[in-house]
Amino acid sequence: FRASGDTASEDYCDNLHTLYLNYSMTGQFSAMTQRYHELEPLALKYYGEDSDEYFRFITGSFDAFLMTNQKDIALEVCDKVNALKNSPRAVGLFTKASVYMQFKEGEKSIPLLEECLAELHASKNSQEKALLPMCYNSLGYIYMDYDLQKAELYLQKAVEYSKIYSKADPGALVEPTMNLGMIHYRSGKYKNALEYFIKARDIAFKDKNEYQVTTCLNNIGLAYIMLGDYANAISILEQAKDMAAQYAGTNSVV
Repeated sequence: FRASGDTASEDYCDNLHTLYLNYSMTGQFSAMTQRYHELEPLALKYYGEDSDEYFRFITGSFDAFLMTNQKDIALEVCDKVNALKNSPRAVGLFTKASVYMQFKEGEKSIPLLEECLAELHASKNSQEKALLPMCYNSLGYIYMDYDLQKAELYLQKAVEYSKIYSKADPGALVEPTMNLGMIHYRSGKYKNALEYFIKARDIAFKDKNEYQVTTCLNNIGLAYIMLGDYANAISILEQAKDMAAQYAGTNSVV
């Protein structure tokens, strides 16, 4: 499929948008980023910034730039998303913070996440409030590099709000639980760390999330090593290795 016709026409815009969505569905993110600057002014002109079509285009574009590690343009597109009338402010703050986190600039995420928390706590929208556990978990994860005590408080809040707002997604408990284990691990409290890692593994196993189970098993193995229990460490790490191989095989592209 190729976009054709007068490059300034609405028909061309529709054709190009269809092509763009096809790129998105097939994971051709580099192709999306190459077409973005051509399609963005056309989509704005013919669809309007308040339209569902423009919203889908701009949010999909953000994902494409993020997946291709183009931070500056991802942040630029993120600001466009946040400026849309139908884009909740809390979601926009969390999304921008996530960009900085992906590029290992967690310190820039902190004020955005703290502002996001204020917005979420003031919101009466239950769908928006579902971001609370993720927001607390992100702050806890960042503070693990600066202040373990503060990190633990944020992660405990993440667990608390996961139980309230993520009942339909029990797997949301895995990350904050695992991160709590990492705090104890870094503090040299390996028995406590092991308990959290095992708890996170059990949740991930029930949620049938093989990637998270593998990560938990790896952490459990490391905790056993630090406790001097090498037999259990080897057994667990072998399980992690086998599961990782199965996961990679299942998700390989032929």
